[in-house]
Amino acid sequence: EGYIAKLQKTAAKKLEPFICELKEYCRKLHILHWDDTVIAIDVNRGCLRFYGDEKVALYSAHSQKNKEGLDEDGILSVLPEETIVVHDHNKVNYNAEYDFANAECNAHLLRDLQNIQQISQHQWCEKMIKLLTGTNQLRKEAIETGKDSFTEEETKQFFKSYNDILIEASKEHEEDKSRYYGRDEQNLILRLMDYKDNY
Repeated sequence: EGYIAKLQKTAAKKLEPFICELKEYCRKLHILHWDDTVIAIDVNRGCLRFYGDEKVALYSAHSQKNKEGLDEDGILSVLPEETIVVHDHNKVNYNAEYDFANAECNAHLLRDLQNIQQISQHQWCEKMIKLLTGTNQLRKEAIETGKDSFTEEETKQFFKSYNDILIEASKEHEEDKSRYYGRDEQNLILRLMDYKDNY
C-alpha cells in the first residue's frame, strides 16, 4: 500500500507539466465549459470539477465546492472579458472579481424543464423546450450556410416568444393550487426571467 501511494505521488508530479499545458489551453478558449460533480473523497463529500471543450477535458478535485477551489485552479480568475464561460447556473460565476461573460447551459436547463413538466404537467415547460430546441436547430442550419448570427428580426421574435412563454408560466403556476414541487417551478421561472440574456 505504501509503495502504491508513493507511486501515485510520483506519477502526479510527472503529470504537472501536462496539467499546466491543459490549463493554458483552457485559458485561451473563446468558449470554456465548466461543471462540478459531487464525489466522495475518503468517505467525505467532495467535488470533481471539469473544465474544457469538445476536445479537451481537465479535471480537478477539491474537498469543497466553492470559489476558493475555483481560484486555486487558476483558470476562471484569469480569463479576459472576451471569454464566454458556459455553466449550469453556478452563481459563483456572477462574481465581481471575474471578468468573463456568462452563458447558462441549455442542456441542463432542458433537463430542469422536463422535470418540472413531468411533475406539474404545465404546458409552458413544453413550449419553452420546443422554443429552445427549435432555435438550436435553426442555429445549426445557419452555421452550415456560413452565417454567424441571427438577424435582428429573428432575435426579436425569439425574445418575444420567450417572454410570452414566461407570462404563461407565471399564470399556470399561480392557477395551480394543488401544485407539487411548486417552489422548484417558481425558482425555475424566476431564473429564466433573471438570466434570460445568459440563456
